[in-house]
Amino acid sequence: MTKQITDDLAQALWETLLLHSTKGRLRYGDITAIACEFGLTTKAVTRVWKKGIRSMGGRVAAVVKAGWSRRGRKKVDRAELCKRVAQVPVADRENQRRLQYATNTSAYLI
Repeated sequence: MTKQITDDLAQALWETLLLHSTKGRLRYGDITAIACEFGLTTKAVTRVWKKGIRSMGGRVAAVVKAGWSRRGRKKVDRAELCKRVAQVPVADRENQRRLQYATNTSAYLI
């Protein structure tokens, strides 16, 4: 069982679910069978199915990309950060908090 579903796996799972569905409904046991086929939990398959149905609306195609790739801290340009630190006078770089306020960044980045 995988912990995180990749975008490719989610798309393949969605296409398989669509093949098994009739009029937007799955038969009893389809989710369990597909979960075993892909090596996932039934909860993960149900989540992809509901996300696909919700994003589909009246269209034919749906977006079922995994949400985990958009989570966490956002990437910061390190060159930009080094430039900001270099602009701060040496006297203001005495401790982390003063440098944090002078560069207007979080303590995580310093």
